[in-house]
Amino acid sequence: MNERIDILLSTYNGEKFLRPQLDSLLRQDHENWNLLVRDDGSSDGTIAILEEYAQQYPDKIKLSTGESRLGFCGSFTKLLNTSSAAYIMFCDQDDIWNSDKISVMLEAIRKSEGSSPEKPCLVFGDLELMNDREESAGKIFLPTTGYRNTDGQQIFFLRNYVPGCNILFNRALLNKTLSTKNFLNLHDHWLLFTCAAIGTITCIPSPLMKYRIHPQNAIGIRNTSENYFRIGFKTILKYMFRNRAYREKLYSDQFSQALELGIKYKELLSGEATAFLNWNATGFLKRKIVNARKPFIREASRIKQLVYFFCF
Repeated sequence: MNERIDILLSTYNGEKFLRPQLDSLLRQDHENWNLLVRDDGSSDGTIAILEEYAQQYPDKIKLSTGESRLGFCGSFTKLLNTSSAAYIMFCDQDDIWNSDKISVMLEAIRKSEGSSPEKPCLVFGDLELMNDREESAGKIFLPTTGYRNTDGQQIFFLRNYVPGCNILFNRALLNKTLSTKNFLNLHDHWLLFTCAAIGTITCIPSPLMKYRIHPQNAIGIRNTSENYFRIGFKTILKYMFRNRAYREKLYSDQFSQALELGIKYKELLSGEATAFLNWNATGFLKRKIVNARKPFIREASRIKQLVYFFCF
């Protein structure tokens, strides 16, 4: 079995780091893939680089340019609607993939599917962090988010712990996701949320790519100098007994997404998804017990976890 994989790449003014990324795709030990590229209105040399590679590898790279600016979520969503492959991956314009990334992820998702390719499945791996000079930062990504491989799938309802550039998913998940409205305004979280609710998510705990951290990241790690100790306890005092107000302020889109799935795929919803959908009707004490045993958020710091525990 050697199904084709569509790799979806949206570019925007990415000339500085684009070539190393494209070269890393061409070094993959799994060769049955196509790269679908949509440029989102670049004004630098990005299109020239893409045209150069598309001319050199016409059987591999399909380029779409000259359309209006959609932003990264809209651009990737448009690519999702053009894909026809059995498996799909996202690709950013500034990272570097390990040569076995596709083959490792493909093996994992086939194992997850078993004999049921109609089952929505998604796999993701960890990432090695590097700077804009391709120097290792000496860190891997997932521990910085608080995510642990032992956490359940419910952890993806409130937060996307996984950059979209390091996931692979099957056609069954894509078809079901595209049949729903995206309330989250993030293409990758939309897929992860859907799979967490009605499918199977598998974590590959080893790094499969180098993730570039630089000031022009569209989305990624952000440093902050905020005093979370002070802000955290102010939040606890404000929302400790007004949990619903806290949820409505911060997570209304996530509950809308759950409701959409509950209407569309009620018979497929997991127990965790059903519990999340009914969270507002759950008693205060029960919510705190669940938060302690199987939280919907796993924070990297204790103060943030405390805020979540008391306020959600």
